[in-house]
Amino acid sequence: MKRDRSPQPNASPPVQVKNNTVAVNGYDGYFGTYTIDESAGTLTTYLEGSISPDNVGKTYVRNVRVIDDELFIQLQTTTTDGTPITRTNTFVRVG
Repeated sequence: MKRDRSPQPNASPPVQVKNNTVAVNGYDGYFGTYTIDESAGTLTTYLEGSISPDNVGKTYVRNVRVIDDELFIQLQTTTTDGTPITRTNTFVRVG
Protein backbone atom coordinates (compact mmCIF):
# COMPACT_ATOMS: atom_id res chain seq x y z
CA MET A 1 0.00 0.00 0.00
CA LYS A 2 1.21 3.49 -0.77
CA ARG A 3 2.41 5.12 2.47
CA ASP A 4 1.20 8.65 1.69
CA ARG A 5 -2.39 7.85 0.72
CA SER A 6 -4.53 10.94 0.52
CA PRO A 7 -7.54 11.10 2.86
CA GLN A 8 -9.04 13.78 0.64
CA PRO A 9 -12.19 12.91 -1.29
CA ASN A 10 -10.73 14.46 -4.47
CA ALA A 11 -7.73 12.10 -4.63
CA SER A 12 -6.31 11.22 -8.03
CA PRO A 13 -8.32 8.70 -10.05
CA PRO A 14 -6.95 5.17 -10.45
CA VAL A 15 -4.34 4.80 -13.17
CA GLN A 16 -3.78 1.66 -15.26
CA VAL A 17 -0.13 1.02 -16.07
CA LYS A 18 1.33 -1.62 -18.37
CA ASN A 19 1.01 -5.23 -17.16
CA ASN A 20 -0.27 -4.35 -13.69
CA THR A 21 -3.50 -4.13 -11.73
CA VAL A 22 -5.28 -0.85 -11.00
CA ALA A 23 -4.66 0.51 -7.49
CA VAL A 24 -7.30 2.58 -5.69
CA ASN A 25 -5.93 5.50 -3.63
CA GLY A 26 -2.59 3.73 -3.23
CA TYR A 27 -4.03 0.33 -2.28
CA ASP A 28 -4.24 -2.80 -4.42
CA GLY A 29 -5.95 -6.01 -3.42
CA TYR A 30 -7.36 -8.88 -5.44
CA PHE A 31 -8.03 -12.60 -5.35
CA GLY A 32 -8.49 -15.44 -7.78
CA THR A 33 -6.98 -18.67 -8.98
CA TYR A 34 -3.55 -19.33 -10.43
CA THR A 35 -1.50 -21.85 -12.36
CA ILE A 36 2.25 -22.40 -12.34
CA ASP A 37 4.34 -23.41 -15.32
CA GLU A 38 7.55 -24.68 -13.75
CA SER A 39 9.37 -25.18 -17.05
CA ALA A 40 8.66 -21.59 -18.14
CA GLY A 41 9.13 -20.16 -14.63
CA THR A 42 5.78 -18.36 -14.71
CA LEU A 43 2.81 -17.82 -12.44
CA THR A 44 -0.49 -16.97 -14.15
CA THR A 45 -3.17 -15.33 -11.99
CA TYR A 46 -6.84 -15.18 -13.02
CA LEU A 47 -8.51 -12.33 -11.10
CA GLU A 48 -11.98 -13.14 -9.78
CA GLY A 49 -12.36 -10.20 -7.41
CA SER A 50 -10.55 -6.93 -6.75
CA ILE A 51 -10.73 -3.61 -4.95
CA SER A 52 -10.89 -2.12 -8.46
CA PRO A 53 -13.71 -3.45 -10.67
CA ASP A 54 -11.43 -2.81 -13.69
CA ASN A 55 -9.21 -5.74 -12.60
CA VAL A 56 -11.95 -8.39 -12.42
CA GLY A 57 -11.67 -10.98 -15.16
CA LYS A 58 -8.12 -10.07 -16.16
CA THR A 59 -5.19 -12.48 -16.35
CA TYR A 60 -1.63 -11.60 -15.39
CA VAL A 61 1.55 -13.60 -16.03
CA ARG A 62 4.52 -13.13 -13.72
CA ASN A 63 8.04 -14.54 -13.65
CA VAL A 64 8.55 -16.71 -10.59
CA ARG A 65 11.48 -18.52 -8.99
CA VAL A 66 12.27 -20.21 -5.69
CA ILE A 67 15.72 -20.04 -4.12
CA ASP A 68 16.09 -21.92 -0.83
CA ASP A 69 13.28 -20.57 1.39
CA GLU A 70 12.51 -17.52 -0.73
CA LEU A 71 9.88 -17.05 -3.43
CA PHE A 72 10.44 -14.22 -5.94
CA ILE A 73 7.61 -12.98 -8.15
CA GLN A 74 8.58 -10.36 -10.74
CA LEU A 75 6.71 -8.34 -13.33
CA GLN A 76 7.75 -5.89 -15.98
CA THR A 77 5.56 -2.78 -15.78
CA THR A 78 5.79 1.00 -15.99
CA THR A 79 5.44 3.97 -13.70
CA THR A 80 2.43 6.25 -14.28
CA ASP A 81 4.56 8.36 -16.64
CA GLY A 82 5.49 5.30 -18.74
CA THR A 83 9.01 4.66 -17.42
CA PRO A 84 9.76 0.89 -17.58
CA ILE A 85 10.42 -0.77 -14.21
CA THR A 86 10.61 -4.26 -12.71
CA ARG A 87 8.59 -4.92 -9.56
CA THR A 88 9.61 -7.78 -7.28
CA ASN A 89 7.59 -9.38 -4.46
CA THR A 90 9.72 -11.51 -2.15
CA PHE A 91 8.27 -14.06 0.27
CA VAL A 92 10.33 -15.90 2.89
CA ARG A 93 9.32 -19.22 4.45
CA VAL A 94 9.43 -19.05 8.24
CA GLY A 95 9.32 -21.81 10.77
